[in-house]
Amino acid sequence: MANTIDTEAKRSIRSVTDIDRFRRRYSQTNEGFNIQFVSPVITTYEKYRYYLLKNSTSKSLKQKYYYRPDYLSYDEYGTTSLWTVLLYINDISCIEDFTIPSVFIPTYNAIISISKENESVATPVDIDVLNAPPNTTSTIQLYTSRFNKNPPEQS
Repeated sequence: MANTIDTEAKRSIRSVTDIDRFRRRYSQTNEGFNIQFVSPVITTYEKYRYYLLKNSTSKSLKQKYYYRPDYLSYDEYGTTSLWTVLLYINDISCIEDFTIPSVFIPTYNAIISISKENESVATPVDIDVLNAPPNTTSTIQLYTSRFNKNPPEQS
């Protein structure tokens, strides 16, 4: 039976290597609806970038993989869902630039080990609380309030 996008997506969403599991999650309540969404930044990849680089091998990129990091991901890891790791670790912003002479390929064990560290990323952060102004008084406010109570003497 051939894999379809639908079956791959259903399998991927349950996988510990799903890209959205590597992103910070946010939630916001608006007009009685609680909306959850993922960050555009892949937090875990950034946090463990040097660990992934340390646990990578450098291989020359064959022409059959040009513009197709998903093919390389499938051949290296047995799944297409890790193509984002390949782009990120090689500082490539889009698949059209996936034509470099050699690529770093993190080991599957390194990717699995960082995916186990994702529990804090998976817990949604309330965006309204995150954007609330800090509950502290600034140094300028303290200084100004002290001055207003006891103005300095003029000579």
